[in-house]
Order: sequence, then structure tokens, then C-alpha cells
Amino acid sequence: MSATPPVAPRRPTVLRAHGDERVDDWFWLRDRDDPQVREYLEAENAYTRDVMARTEPLQQQLFEEIKSRVQETDASAPVRKGPYEYFSRTIEGRQYGIQCRRPAGTPGLPDPFATPGTPPGEEVLLDQNELAAGHDYFALGGFAVSPDHTRLAYSIDVTGGERYELRFRDLTTGDDLPDVVPDVYYGLAWANDDRTCFYVRPDAAMRPWQVWRQTSASTPRSGARARVATSSSLSGRRSPARRGSWTRTTRGVRRRW
Repeated sequence: MSATPPVAPRRPTVLRAHGDERVDDWFWLRDRDDPQVREYLEAENAYTRDVMARTEPLQQQLFEEIKSRVQETDASAPVRKGPYEYFSRTIEGRQYGIQCRRPAGTPGLPDPFATPGTPPGEEVLLDQNELAAGHDYFALGGFAVSPDHTRLAYSIDVTGGERYELRFRDLTTGDDLPDVVPDVYYGLAWANDDRTCFYVRPDAAMRPWQVWRQTSASTPRSGARARVATSSSLSGRRSPARRGSWTRTTRGVRRRW
């Protein structure tokens, strides 16, 4: 093997906190906007490709074997919420899921081979493949339907930074509302007024930090902070309670080893 692994240069950075001082030689690698960070990561990737080149036939064989055992065109089991049953579809050759619903009590399971939205009563709420078009990366972070089932709150990430963009959709028309809220983390919950949505914002270290509320069909500037988690050792998420009469913020302690 002739490939030589790249070595990240040491750039000592002194970090001070709580009267303690430590030196991190590779602190500079956290700056994703530094061209030298990208250069180093590309060198790492090139080295990996070189080292693993001889295993490519085996990699492809394993991939095809795993793929052959998966039914790519499929539908999940429906979950009832009020007057609807919610489920998702996947289609062979497409990378992302399609969120759907149908009237509660529809006989049988969804036909996995049916075209999304064509069975009687079935609606396509969100096609992730359409949202991902034109982007090198895509991830759906949150998906929450309002209590009256007329609005959808969903968040997407097209950079890989896990700082999502929150959007709202009118499910009676299928059109997105003008509300767009940037810099959102995981965790969405609707209030019972069917217009107010709670979401979480991260801090600079990507820890769940603040809970905010947004009234859909308003401007993002009207968002109001609902709660702040002041300890960096805490993590929090927002979710509806089982009975639907409350929303709850769950908090957990981050363990440090």
C-alpha cells in the first residue's frame, strides 16, 4: 500500500473556562469555513478511497445483496390520529419518503405499489423527493400536523449542519404558507389553537437551548420565546402530551465522560 495518510498540523489553541486552562492542538478543525479544513478533509477522503479501492468489488456485491433483500417500493402501517390514518411510502429509485394520509377506517393496509395519492381518499402531504431536488444533501427534521389536521409544520436541512428551516403547509390546498423560520433544532409541537407551533432553537454549541412559538400565517419576526434552558448540561425537546391538552418540554442531563 503506497498511500500515505494525511496528518493534520498542530495549531495550539488555549481554551480557558472556570479557572482551568487547556491546550487543544486541533481546535482549528471545527471551523468548517476554513479552506484548509476542507482541504484536509478532502485529503482524508482521497486516502480512504485509495486504501479501500481493492475492496470495491466486494462492497458492490454486499450492497447489491442487501438491496435485493429490501422491498424498496413499500408503505408503512397506518397510524390513526383523529379522522385520518397517517403513513409513509417509499418508491424504488427514489431516495426519500413520501408522507401520506387517508380517512380513518379505510379497509385494509395501504397498497405499497399504488401511486401515491391515487387510492380513494389518499392525500400526499409531503414528498421529500421534491424538496430534495437540486440539493446535494437533504434531511427532514420535524413533521407535525396541527390538532385540526389542516396545517403541517415541517423542518428541512439542506446543508448537513442540523440547523433546520421550519416551514408550514396548508393541507387544504397543499400550498406552503409564507412563514419560514431559520435556525431550528429537533422538536415540534402544536398548541390547541391550531395556529401556534412550538419549536426549539440550538445554541452555538448545537445544544437545545430555547423553546420558541410561531403563529403560522404571520411573519417570523412575530415568533416569541417561550422558555430558556440555561444550563449547558441540559438537553430539551418539545412534544405534545398524549391527551393533546398540553405540550411538554422534556429535559435530560448530558453525561460527560
